[in-house]
Amino acid sequence: MAPFAILGIGSDTSLWFSDLRSRHRVSDDLTAALDQLQSESAHYPVTFALSYDATAARFLGGAEALPSGRASALDACVWGRVETLSKADVLARLPQDDAPIDWSLDQDYDYWQAAFDRVQAYLRAGDCYQVNLTVRGQGGFSGTSAALHRRLLSHQWVPFHALMPWGEGWAVSQSPELLWSVEHDRIACEPMKGTVANDRLADKADALAAWLAKDPKNRAENVMIVDLIRNDLGRIAVTGSVEVPVAFEVRRYQTVQQMVSRVAATLDDPALASWVNALVPFGSITGAPKKRAIEVIQELEPGPRGVYTGSLGYLYKGKSLANVAIRTLDHEQGRFTFGVGGGITVGSDVAEEWDEVQLKTRFLNA
Repeated sequence: MAPFAILGIGSDTSLWFSDLRSRHRVSDDLTAALDQLQSESAHYPVTFALSYDATAARFLGGAEALPSGRASALDACVWGRVETLSKADVLARLPQDDAPIDWSLDQDYDYWQAAFDRVQAYLRAGDCYQVNLTVRGQGGFSGTSAALHRRLLSHQWVPFHALMPWGEGWAVSQSPELLWSVEHDRIACEPMKGTVANDRLADKADALAAWLAKDPKNRAENVMIVDLIRNDLGRIAVTGSVEVPVAFEVRRYQTVQQMVSRVAATLDDPALASWVNALVPFGSITGAPKKRAIEVIQELEPGPRGVYTGSLGYLYKGKSLANVAIRTLDHEQGRFTFGVGGGITVGSDVAEEWDEVQLKTRFLNA
C-alpha cells in the first residue's frame, strides 16, 4: 500500500491521510519542529507521533535525559490529502491477515510487587499523590502493521485509534483516551482514570459500571488527575475559562469500562508547542504532582516507554486532535513491544492493581 496514516476522531469516525509530501523525524529542538509543522498545517494536514520520553525529559534535566536508541522524539508527516471515513470504510480499506498474535509481559508479579512497594513508600512520604506504574511486554505478528491494526480494531473498536509511521516501523494504537481536541480557540481534554471489566451479560455489565461510578477510590483517582489537567490547561488558557463540564462518566468498550471526565477551556496560547509543553506527557499516565511522579517512573521502570504513553495526533487548518498513546504497539518486522499499567495511590492494593494490568492486556487477544 502507498504511505498513509489513520486517526480516530471519536465514535465511529476516522481520518485517513494519504499523498505523503514530507516526513520529519526529530530528536532535538522539539519546539522549532512543532512550530514548523503548525505553519505547514495551515495548508496541508499534518500527523505527529510524540514519544513519552522526549516530553518527560524536560522534567528530568532536559535533552541529556533522553534515552539512547533508534526512536525519534517526534515523527511527523505532511500529507496532501485527508478523508473522513466511517468504521466500515476503514475496515474495508485495511488488509486482513489471520496470522497469530503472540505476546508476553517482560516483568512478573514479583517485579510488580517490589516496584509497587517503592511507590507506596514515596506516597506515604508525601512525595506524590499518585504514580502511574507500567510494565513492558513484547510479541509477534508476522503480517503488516495495517493488518495488525485491522485485527485489533475488528476485535475492539475504540474512538481514538491510530496507525502512523514510527521509527523504522509503525505505531499501532488502540487508544480510547483523548489528550486534546482543539477547534480554533477551544480545547478539551478527557482524562481517563478508573477501570473495571466489561461483561457480555448486560445486567452484570450494568452492575460493574454502577460500582465504578460510585467507588470512592476510583473517583478520588479521577479527581486527582482532573485537578492536574485543570492546572496544566490553565497555563495556556484564558484566565477563568477552565471548566469541567463532564465528571465521572463511565464509558464501555469491548473488554473494559472506564471512568472519564472532560476538562475544557478557551485557548490563550495558539501554539502547538505550547500545548505540548503544558499537557504532554498527560497527567493520567504520569501521576501527580507530575514532575515528582515522572522522577519516580524514571527510577522504577525498566527502560524507556517510547511512543507508548506519548501521543498520536493531527493538526490542520486550526483543528487538532491527539490521543494518549495507551494500548499502543511499536510494530516492526513482525515483532512488537508495548506497555500496560495503572495509577497507584495510598489506597491501592497490589494484587488488585496487578489484576487491572492483566485486564488491560485483553485488547491483544484478537
